[in-house]
Amino acid sequence: MARAEKAGHGGGDYFEILDFVYAALGRRPCPIGIHEAMDMTLPSLVSQQSIVEGGRWLDVPDSRSWVQ
Repeated sequence: MARAEKAGHGGGDYFEILDFVYAALGRRPCPIGIHEAMDMTLPSLVSQQSIVEGGRWLDVPDSRSWVQ
C-alpha cells in the first residue's frame, strides 16, 4: 500500500495502472467495458468542442447506439 500512496491520488493512479497492466498481460479481465470508458471520456471531448464553438450546447453521444 505504501507504493500506491506514493503514486498519486491516494493510490488511485497506482491501482488504475495495475489493472491495465494485468489486463494487457491477460492475467485478469479489464475492470470496465468500452462503453463505460466512453461514458467517462466523451463528456470531456464534447466539452472541448463546445468551448471551440463559443460555449454552444452539444449533446454527448451514447456509444451504445453506435453498435448494431
